Amino acid sequence: MPDPAHGSDQRGWAVRILPILLFSDNWLSRAGIFLVTSATVFWLWMFGIGSSAGGYIGIIQFVLLPAVFFLGLGLIPAGVALDRRMRGNIPAATFSWKSEAAKKLLIFVGTATVLNVLLGATFSYRAVTYMEGNEFCGTACHSVMSPEFTAYKATASHSKVECVACHVGNGAANFIEAKVNGTRQLFLILTGGYQRPILPPIDRMHAAKDTCGNCHSYMAESPGKLKIKSKFTDEGQLTKTALVMKVGGAKSGKGIHGAHLGTGVSIRYAAATADRSTFAWVSSTKGGATVEYFAPGIKKDSIVGMKQREMSCLDCHNRPSHQFELPAAAVDKAMLDGSIPTSLPGIKKVALDLLAKQYSEPEKAIAAALQSRYKQPVELAAKTMAAIYTRNVYPQMNITWGTYPNHIGHTDSPGCFRCHGSDLTVSNGKQIAQDCSSCHQVLAVDEAAPKILEDLGTGQ
Repeated sequence: MPDPAHGSDQRGWAVRILPILLFSDNWLSRAGIFLVTSATVFWLWMFGIGSSAGGYIGIIQFVLLPAVFFLGLGLIPAGVALDRRMRGNIPAATFSWKSEAAKKLLIFVGTATVLNVLLGATFSYRAVTYMEGNEFCGTACHSVMSPEFTAYKATASHSKVECVACHVGNGAANFIEAKVNGTRQLFLILTGGYQRPILPPIDRMHAAKDTCGNCHSYMAESPGKLKIKSKFTDEGQLTKTALVMKVGGAKSGKGIHGAHLGTGVSIRYAAATADRSTFAWVSSTKGGATVEYFAPGIKKDSIVGMKQREMSCLDCHNRPSHQFELPAAAVDKAMLDGSIPTSLPGIKKVALDLLAKQYSEPEKAIAAALQSRYKQPVELAAKTMAAIYTRNVYPQMNITWGTYPNHIGHTDSPGCFRCHGSDLTVSNGKQIAQDCSSCHQVLAVDEAAPKILEDLGTGQ
């Protein structure tokens, strides 16, 4: 029998659909239900696509749809609250918390809450996982990050290292800081206010011991490393230079690492240029004694307003994962592996001349120029040279040859000579040591067939 006091006269289909009616009896809650349902359906439909289909699909699946889902969840109770305020409380005779309708409502709300928590947690986990992945870092903002992502994939030594391992670091604090900074970067991308080219984030990178130190140790003693550099003359003759690099270690205080990072050693500097290719001031502390070196025209008072930095691994190894090539080295490498045939007379000089130009369609223009000169099949050479050009030159980002110098060594950029050059001196004219044998032992220089390599049995 009906029990009006407890509202049990609401039987059958009316009782069963009461929860839905309660949450959808206003336009705002209906919109929320629509958003939650649509986001869930589309997310499930796109499941597994985002990470393989590129950055934009991933943004939709793992960022936009979860945002829509949570927005919808918020709109549902907001609509109910607004509707209650506009209509007043539901009469006790119509609805009672002791009624069967109330039980149905509680079951519905409880079940929906559990499902929404599970879905929300899945959304959040997948979104975080996606935003921590290399594809998101490299493809979500194509025009901006394409140069760095292309260089990252081409850098064999670190192409398998996750972007976040160096650029985010460990722990919740680093994660939050990275996402806050990412929000600022997203705004700059949307407004077109980002730098062209993007400056290396050397001052925003985490300490080398917290990133590089997870895999490498400058403290450990490293034996001498044989370095062989192959290059071709303009006439196409292969020559080789062989060096033994005295890497050493900070713990022993020997070699390159020992001289710069050893116990009791502290080197500070102030860069004169944004790319840190020139130093205005260097301070070297060893054994408790400090010596300061100044560039011409720089006085002690001049460095007060300059940004000073403690030298670390990243000041020399500044392009560990994003190495851009220079034309000569790239052409030498291609000639060595045969992708630019050495049988083409004078091909190195021709290649360097062609790579120095600007192109909108590199392969087509380079192929036409090579065909005009050699009158023979040049497809492989043209394709290789065009690939070298397109992975190193990005006019839309103002990136050209040498925009991002690699400071290791001193052949492709000032590198070591930023300190060990002739510009930095103390008041009495003394310069920082330039003894070549401190860092490497030269075994052969530009020789066609270095005997030392044959004796060592390197097979090179």
